[in-house]
Amino acid sequence: MVALRLEGLSFALGASMAVRREALEKIGGFRALVDYLADDYQLGNKVHRAGYRLVLSDYYVESILHCESLKNILSRQLRWARTMRVSRPGGYFASGITQPFPAALIALCLSGFSAAGLAAAAILYGCRSLVALIYSRSFVGDRIFPRWLWLLPLRDLFAFSTWALSFLGNRVSWRGHIFRLLPGGRIEEDR
Repeated sequence: MVALRLEGLSFALGASMAVRREALEKIGGFRALVDYLADDYQLGNKVHRAGYRLVLSDYYVESILHCESLKNILSRQLRWARTMRVSRPGGYFASGITQPFPAALIALCLSGFSAAGLAAAAILYGCRSLVALIYSRSFVGDRIFPRWLWLLPLRDLFAFSTWALSFLGNRVSWRGHIFRLLPGGRIEEDR
């Protein structure tokens, strides 16, 4: 949504995409995507570069989360982050401004953990919580979210850490294999 507002859509992400057969054939079919881990991103980007207009749907795709280990979650998040970084370096780097946790931490540190710094961090997280709650209720229709709202700062710390760690390497684990991400998003198996 941020990319749409700032620069227009030139890529696709996510579990639900639709493409016209004519557009898919023009980009070389699915064969044109086999060397990429972020095939969703590449599908949208190649279709866009072929002269087609991309549209963001008004519908949300629901995800059902299953219990999994913290190691698997971190591995997946880091894989996604590194894949986005090599696919869209400038946009990914700029996405750091959307991370609220460092702003709260900076406010606390610069104020020496004073009452004003604590108030600034509390206001930031009050606004962040309100936005998340409104989004959750109004757009997603989620009635479970409010009881987990207290975990939002921890989730933001996790998101910021993953964003920062994505700059410290080009290797990712996917389906039991280690891959090296190349500039532009191509992958090769790391042997």
